[in-house]
Amino acid sequence: MEFKINIPVFPAWLQMSNNDKWFESYGEITLRRVGFKMGQTVLDFGCGPGSYAIPVAKIIGEQYQVFAMEKDRMETERLTSRAKSMGLKNIVSLDANGESIIPLDNESIDAILLYDVLHHYFYPHENERRKLLAELWRVLKPGGMLSLSPTHLDSYMEPKLADIEREIADANFSREMEYRDLQMMHDGSMQKGRVINYRKNSMPLKTIRRKQ
Repeated sequence: MEFKINIPVFPAWLQMSNNDKWFESYGEITLRRVGFKMGQTVLDFGCGPGSYAIPVAKIIGEQYQVFAMEKDRMETERLTSRAKSMGLKNIVSLDANGESIIPLDNESIDAILLYDVLHHYFYPHENERRKLLAELWRVLKPGGMLSLSPTHLDSYMEPKLADIEREIADANFSREMEYRDLQMMHDGSMQKGRVINYRKNSMPLKTIRRKQ
């Protein structure tokens, strides 16, 4: 399916900051490429200031919602302020309270953003990561998409990407597609990154393991 993003013409485009360019066009381009589309209900877990929640809210359409979950209230306030300034009314902020409990119904979400979350800074302990992945599996619809941006996983710190991939597989997700050299937003600046998408398996985990 083709999509079109209007990029401002020169010289206005040259005068914009990279941050503004991201919210104007690049964010939508990246998120559409990795599979976000109109008509989805989305959870952005660990949304920060809305670098991904805002572009995806524009993609899915005003009648659908992005649930943006973040434990840092200052970041949530930044997200709310920017969304308001852009006229977006389909972003619902959820208070994480430092816990991995997601206040959403079972199988209520079409796609999940898990960008710059599963690493040593936020989730250094395996048991906490597994609790989070179980919650994400619970709220995601059968066949729904879990979209991971793996950051801070190639350092000397634990966990490594191999650990994260194993834990995701153990949580009953199947690896689907990896996208490289994407324009991403990280720590307030645009840089190249990658995204790995997974699908929630619809059959029970024990059945899948029995077939393997």
